[in-house]
Amino acid sequence: MPPSFIPKELPPFNANTSIGAFEIGTLLATTLFGATCIQVYIYFERYAKDHKLIKALVVFVWLLELGHTIAICHALYIMTVSWFTQPENLVILPVSVDASVLLSGLIGPLEQAWFIHRLYTFSKNKVLTGVCCILSFLRIFGSVALSGVSLQRLMLLEFDQKYWWLLMSIVIVGTLNDGLLAGSLAWYLNKSKNQTVARATNSVLNHLIMWVVETSAITSVATVSMMICFFTMPANLVYIGAYVCLAKLYANALLAS
Repeated sequence: MPPSFIPKELPPFNANTSIGAFEIGTLLATTLFGATCIQVYIYFERYAKDHKLIKALVVFVWLLELGHTIAICHALYIMTVSWFTQPENLVILPVSVDASVLLSGLIGPLEQAWFIHRLYTFSKNKVLTGVCCILSFLRIFGSVALSGVSLQRLMLLEFDQKYWWLLMSIVIVGTLNDGLLAGSLAWYLNKSKNQTVARATNSVLNHLIMWVVETSAITSVATVSMMICFFTMPANLVYIGAYVCLAKLYANALLAS
């Protein structure tokens, strides 16, 4: 039985809350992809001596971001050109949206994996980092499951009614992991600062603490905004427009760190 906040029937077609919402989300996402490209270029210019595994991680995240950008742009083209004057087709989203969901589900945990590595470096706390790893794996598993469900080509409202819990579980698990990582990193960085005498080192640690909190806050605010849109407007594409931006925010948070 679907929850009460999900309507039993689709409301009348509204271009602003359907195609328009997805278009705004895609435009913001492609702008953020541009920022990702700039960060990748700066990274290879400044940190050419970094370990090959870190370089490979940066390249892999950029490739995932490229695929995600192509997928959402393809979906936008289908909605605005191929389905022009055919709004009834929007009851089932283009398959490229499903591809973007899978790619987004990989990008977020990769960003979290990097912060988990940094958390273990500072804390050496196996239990805490283990919990964060489990949450990241749960998010990956949920994203793969969500993509598999999407391949059934369900109508949007039918998908919301049957699998709303899966989408929200992925988002909630990711948000909890972000908060846990940010809080733990900030605490251990502050602990290291208190044990350090050198002003220069303390200054660096202060900047790291601020950056960890800020990047986590950005992704958390975006995630909460998406959840609010879903719970208040589950029958349109506003929440999907917000969702397509999450992968870009995670990638930029990773590269900025």
